[in-house]
Amino acid sequence: MNDQTENGSEELKYLSSDKSLKPQKSWEEIFTELSSNPTNDFFSAGREDSPPQERNWKLFK
Repeated sequence: MNDQTENGSEELKYLSSDKSLKPQKSWEEIFTELSSNPTNDFFSAGREDSPPQERNWKLFK
């Protein structure tokens, strides 16, 4: 049980640190990629009907 708590607090430290807030790519890179490789995953027709977790996964996959 102590291990779980330690791991959890480590994760919390990471999530609240600057590391997790910095995007891996700039918006320009993402936009350029989307423009050159349009994908149905990003704006799929059934997206609104899917649960939020699935929407987010498709969005940031």
